[in-house]
Amino acid sequence: MARTIANAESSLAEMGMQLTAEYGNQSVEQLRIKASITRLDTVTANKFQSFAQSIEKLETQFNDVNATITTLKKTVSDNEKSQAEVNELIKSEVGENKSAIELRGQTVFDHKGNGSAIYTIKTGINWNGQYYDAKFLMGATVQNGKVVTQIGFSADTFGIFNPYSGKLEPVFFVENGQVFINEAFINKATIEKLLVGVEIKSKRYEKGKVGYRLDAETGSAEFNKLEVYGDFKVSGDAGRVILDATGLMIYDQSGRWAVKVGGNHE
Repeated sequence: MARTIANAESSLAEMGMQLTAEYGNQSVEQLRIKASITRLDTVTANKFQSFAQSIEKLETQFNDVNATITTLKKTVSDNEKSQAEVNELIKSEVGENKSAIELRGQTVFDHKGNGSAIYTIKTGINWNGQYYDAKFLMGATVQNGKVVTQIGFSADTFGIFNPYSGKLEPVFFVENGQVFINEAFINKATIEKLLVGVEIKSKRYEKGKVGYRLDAETGSAEFNKLEVYGDFKVSGDAGRVILDATGLMIYDQSGRWAVKVGGNHE
């Protein structure tokens, strides 16, 4: 199918194509088996803009098993801006269960100096009535002279492909707003709050010799070398030790002082 229209105000040209193959079996009325390719190309030009668009769809069906690939390509130019766009939808269906990949790329720039280039990928599945998806966004924009570049991910697990193991290694994963990292090396960090589940220890810790260790489960601590500047207090079932500006006081488990060095203590 081809069509051309031209007049004093605009010109338009279209070309369409469709290929279809169907298999029918009269003995099985509900059997639906077909395959098709559909394409429509459109171009227009007038005193306001020039426009080009191409739509293509590949589709196969075998009863309730369906697969489609739909592609849209479009460009627009006028006296204010230029725009180019590509959209692609890849989809598979078996009954109520579906999987899909959606890709979208768009570039825009205008005479005011504002522009953007955005590329997104979304993958999703609908399984047993529940929808799950993962998204990726990459973009660069300039608006009123301010440039912003960004990359964003939306997924419950983020991984990097390991060429040695041939597997996707999870770098970290996010669950209920919390980030979980199995192992990390950090040169310098500022931490406002720290919650430790098992232990903290120095890199060269050796029991009774070097370094320190804090056991978060039992509350015990080991320091192979300790310097304290300022007040110091230790309390436990066996008594308590207080070291401050007035001196040193050691109490036994009954609360009575056993050793006193320095000024007065109550």
